[in-house]
Amino acid sequence: MVFKWITSYLARRSLEKHRLATEWKVKEYEQKAESVHRRLKAQADNYQAELQALAQQREADLQLLQEKLEDHAIHTSSYVEQLAQLQTRMLGCLEHWLVKSTLEARVELQREQIQGVRNEIDLLLEIAEDIRRLGKMQEHDQWRSIIEGRPPRVDTPEIHEYIRGAEAELARETKDSQREIRRLLSQVRTLRVQLRRLREAYATIRDQDLTPTRERFRQSRAELREHFQGCRTRWMELQNALDACYRNRVAESELANEWLAETANGGNYHELQQILLDAQQESNEINDQQDLLSDRMNAIKSRINAAHQNRDYSELDGLKGQRTIIFEQLKENGARGYEVRQAMKELRDRRAKMRDLRTLIERLHPAETVQSVFERVGKDDPDLYWSAIGLTTKALPRPVKEAS
Repeated sequence: MVFKWITSYLARRSLEKHRLATEWKVKEYEQKAESVHRRLKAQADNYQAELQALAQQREADLQLLQEKLEDHAIHTSSYVEQLAQLQTRMLGCLEHWLVKSTLEARVELQREQIQGVRNEIDLLLEIAEDIRRLGKMQEHDQWRSIIEGRPPRVDTPEIHEYIRGAEAELARETKDSQREIRRLLSQVRTLRVQLRRLREAYATIRDQDLTPTRERFRQSRAELREHFQGCRTRWMELQNALDACYRNRVAESELANEWLAETANGGNYHELQQILLDAQQESNEINDQQDLLSDRMNAIKSRINAAHQNRDYSELDGLKGQRTIIFEQLKENGARGYEVRQAMKELRDRRAKMRDLRTLIERLHPAETVQSVFERVGKDDPDLYWSAIGLTTKALPRPVKEAS
């Protein structure tokens, strides 16, 4: 009897510990769910504020582009609208990911709660089975075996009284065990009802909330990638269109027009670069030739002056003829140098305007928007950017996962 009492006591104590542990897990689940919700909500608010500031800066850049490209509005209007939507789509992906992550956390916590209830049901059934097994295997059957197999040799009122007391004690213990088993099974039924409701709630969150949210997130990511590629294609078209605004444009300098006519594409930015390099080389050669002719002219003048001083006029006419030739060469070479410098100045001005446009357009490359968003979203947690948005650029490749 003492052993059975100890066993029952330990079982009840174990059950009480498990009940307290289960209650603690439920509270922990509620606190964890609230913590996850608050954390993700704070993240969303923070990112939205920063990305709104970025959107304002991007809008200012776009306005500057429109002001500088008033003459080329036909080439820029569609791109301006398309680029403005890129960040909106990136923010939409982030919002869908945050909602998905919140629901996934809820589903995981719900799964943990379901497993906790299952464990509690298993423990209660195990305790009930132990109590039932002890009631069958221990003292009751042993006592009956003793009474039936070896009846007492001495029959006295005291012995009868002891036997009746022992049987009554066994009956009470059996009744207590049955009552305890019924109580445990009642708890099991209650927990099974709770488990069914938890499973229903779990299935509802998973099927009606999480699954559609995952599909929306997948779709928004796919649309974002497609839109990003569209922005890149449109940016290249815009760059070519802006280059085309200056290609085949007639210059004031006839020499500049001759140089442009020799190009394959009518004088795009890179062709202008090459033209100016070649023109600079020619200008240097003209300057060197001008210096050489000036030296020859000075030498002739010195000889003419010496002839007058020495009254030796035998070579004077020849020297004057050479002076005239060199003077014409200096005049012709100087005119060519002036013509080259004027052509270079005009093409340099054209190149500077094209460079300003290209610099502004570079700032409005879709990769710049992606980089700006990454610096804000991924500054504390790069995995968040890659999980929620995941766009890659030349300067922002996807990180290689280390082998575990």
